[in-house]
Amino acid sequence: MSSLLQDARSAARSLRRSPWSTFGVVAILGLALGANTAIVSLIDDIFLGSLPGERPWELTRVYGELPEKQVKVAPFSITKFEALRAQQTVFDGVAADASATFTLTGLSEPLELYGYRVTSNYFDVLGTRPELGRAFRPEEESTGEPVALISHTLWQSLLHGSADAVGRNLTLNGVPYTLIGVLPPQSRAWFGNADVWTTRPFDNPSYPRPLLERGVSFLRVVARTHPGDSLARVESALAGISAGYRTAYPENADAAWHIRVRTLEDDTVGALRPAFRTLLAAVGLVLLIAASNAANLMMVRFRSRERELAVRRALGASRGRVLRLLLFEGFFLGLSAGGVGVALASLLLRASPLLVAGGLTLAPRLILQWGVLAFGLILAAVCGLLAGLAPAVQVAGTMEVGELGQRGSGPGRGETRARSVLLAAQVGLSFALLVGALLLAKSFAGLLHAPVGFDASRVFIASVSLPPARYPDGAAQAQFAARWLERLRQAPGVEVAAVAQGLALTRHDRQSPYARTDRDVPPLKDRPLALVRSVTPGYFKALGIGLFAGRDFDPSDRADSTPTVILSRGAERTLFPEDDALGHHLLISSEGGGLDVEVVGVVGDVRSVSPETENLVEFYRPLVQRPSPYLQVAVLSSGELAGQAANLRATLREVDPQLPINNTMPMTELLAGALGQRRLTTVLIGAFAVLALVLAAVGIGGVVANLVDRRTTEIGIRLALGATQSTVRAMLIRDALGPVGWGIAAGLLALSGLAPLLRHQLYATHLWDPVVVAGSAVLLVAVALLAGWLPARRADRIDPAECLRGD
Repeated sequence: MSSLLQDARSAARSLRRSPWSTFGVVAILGLALGANTAIVSLIDDIFLGSLPGERPWELTRVYGELPEKQVKVAPFSITKFEALRAQQTVFDGVAADASATFTLTGLSEPLELYGYRVTSNYFDVLGTRPELGRAFRPEEESTGEPVALISHTLWQSLLHGSADAVGRNLTLNGVPYTLIGVLPPQSRAWFGNADVWTTRPFDNPSYPRPLLERGVSFLRVVARTHPGDSLARVESALAGISAGYRTAYPENADAAWHIRVRTLEDDTVGALRPAFRTLLAAVGLVLLIAASNAANLMMVRFRSRERELAVRRALGASRGRVLRLLLFEGFFLGLSAGGVGVALASLLLRASPLLVAGGLTLAPRLILQWGVLAFGLILAAVCGLLAGLAPAVQVAGTMEVGELGQRGSGPGRGETRARSVLLAAQVGLSFALLVGALLLAKSFAGLLHAPVGFDASRVFIASVSLPPARYPDGAAQAQFAARWLERLRQAPGVEVAAVAQGLALTRHDRQSPYARTDRDVPPLKDRPLALVRSVTPGYFKALGIGLFAGRDFDPSDRADSTPTVILSRGAERTLFPEDDALGHHLLISSEGGGLDVEVVGVVGDVRSVSPETENLVEFYRPLVQRPSPYLQVAVLSSGELAGQAANLRATLREVDPQLPINNTMPMTELLAGALGQRRLTTVLIGAFAVLALVLAAVGIGGVVANLVDRRTTEIGIRLALGATQSTVRAMLIRDALGPVGWGIAAGLLALSGLAPLLRHQLYATHLWDPVVVAGSAVLLVAVALLAGWLPARRADRIDPAECLRGD
């Protein structure tokens, strides 16, 4: 033990004696470790910290699927959920929720809260217990006094964490609810920013009850499997319930849908896996580059200490003792780099909310968890040991004591080969990462300029939810929209104003079955689905969506007039490939077997769900004929957009001062948010590529600088024999560029390994884009030339006479 402590102290003293070398290794490893630890923290928060309840690996999402109708991960209808709950035997519990908005009044200003209506056993299935009060009781699911649970955040902000909050009344949507409990912090990926949970999930103000019973799907179902049960066996057991449902309700819209099951982890964060696997691959490459760079620096450090190590061997130190000393140095360097990495990761995590958008919901204040901190420090120690292993291997290869310190003025062949291999590895990994970053950047640039079908540049938007207690039916909802629009159109700076249910990119998308009436009409369950949006006259003009045929909606489209519809051009091509769509009739919706509507117009295609997805079939209905309690408003401004927020609030206050307005923003911000996840991935991969390029440049520069130091005598002789300084510089750079060429070739192989990660994240960009691949190679060679030229200039200062005299 005493010898170990002595070696540890000796290693620490050695590091202090060469501060610049120590700083270089710590800085290089610290940068890479900081990036790794930050990314692992993000993944820990989004993947692991986002799963709700106890034993989340037992929780599953149950959903409907019908691939032939492009139905994927569909929610359940009331009827199908009740059949599942009554007949299933493979789950320990089944529960459902339906998202909802609640207008909280009774405060100084009305406040809109996001939340869910859930079945009474919901939190029992999740395994979540209130931190204050109690959960729901079975009888409260559909009867009794309205009760509510609230989030820990709302309890702190609204009720100041009061211990006597339970039992108080909260007025939600005009109805008094009794507060029965406070929930601990919940999963952000599963619940979003929810603050309120109530019962009565089968009440949906958007649809009449008879229509809900025809298979309209809106319930998100969660179940807890038996420990150790496989999803394949669960799905097999549920197939009988699907078959029975088809027999019992053959006309329901969801009769043909299969019941599918997947883990809650897949459901909550599965779509983000490709992006984060790419990020993990990127930081892994950066870490490998940094480790090889650090190993190169450690080898240089070993060369400068040959005499010291030779003296230790001559005084009786065993080869193992010298190896242990070098490994201790690497270990201490790794731990120091780990400290730098942890500090850097903390700074990066503080900045992460500024970068994260578009589907990524993070904790309000991200901090390094103990597990992630331990991971970072262990990784740092391993990297340090690996970096110290390179010179240790050289010591192990020295067979005689006299060989240490007597190897001549130049590096040995084995050392040269080792350093060349390390440099080639750095270049290859940097090349693969650089190509990947440029491909993602090109793909993202393509998405930014992709035709979304509307013009968001002068549009300001907002949303409002109408409480059912005060707006109980479609007539009241349509009347509210008409009164608000009347005032908005008179507001200063408003060129056009429109109201919609399902404004483009707001994720309030609804689908309905449809069929042509002039052909054999298939049963409701066999009809395809189309996106349907309710809009007021002026919607297309406000968003700059072109009218290609027919007319816009106008005052003649009343609640009691002929039902009408406007098609997208894609819908017209799909439904009426041989004819003009105007004047034709369609059956839309599930109500009464379908509502007969007349086509009165055709407008341009809009990428209303995602900027990267084209919608083949999209319908628009007049809001007065298809009202909704969840509305968005779009204002085309003739002046500054900033003033429209005040216009929207002022006019809404005139119409109904008890309604809060939400999500006020320029529509360009909404469009940018839709690309947020891609922007985050592109920015981070780009940053890692730049870091990798810098590390590779440092490695190349270090190799050339070491060549100058170790070949001083040779350079002096060449100069004495008539070689020019430019010739010497070219020789040194050429020797360093050999590994660069091999590295680029190896980088192409590494890029093949990254192909599965990148392929699904590229938009209108080929994986082997010749311009990107060739440009990356040229850029890397240019950086290598510059990195080699700067230290090669030191050869200009070598005096041949002095070299020959010293030799």
